[in-house]
Amino acid sequence: MDPEDLTDIVLDGLNDDYKAIIEAIHGRDTPISFAELHEKLINRELAITAATSSSPQLPITA
Repeated sequence: MDPEDLTDIVLDGLNDDYKAIIEAIHGRDTPISFAELHEKLINRELAITAATSSSPQLPITA
């Protein structure tokens, strides 16, 4: 399978949480490597998880 086709398949399966990454990859002049794509998606997933985490970042004191 062509790496660009694989990238398109992966990007088509993503939701709107990944819109910025999808647009950035489509806007590139050169194709992204699968390893770089994987790294960007993992980093975005971690950011999404951190943003939606219900546990507070700082200890609560009274």
